[in-house]
Amino acid sequence: MTNYVTVRLPKELVDQIDAFLERQNLGYVSRAELVKDAVRNFLAKMRQESKLESPVAPHIMIMDEEK
Repeated sequence: MTNYVTVRLPKELVDQIDAFLERQNLGYVSRAELVKDAVRNFLAKMRQESKLESPVAPHIMIMDEEK
């Protein structure tokens, strides 16, 4: 079973992600999917540059909180 954590992002950044998803047709079905892919790509780049020692498979759930 996969464990998840909640990541909080500034609304401005989430709005930019949403706008990107609306403009681009890259096959992402949700912002969480895009963010997970971006984190995976970042970690792969860091591993390639020998900044990290072991692979990590992130699972991120982004929740909109109306206050």
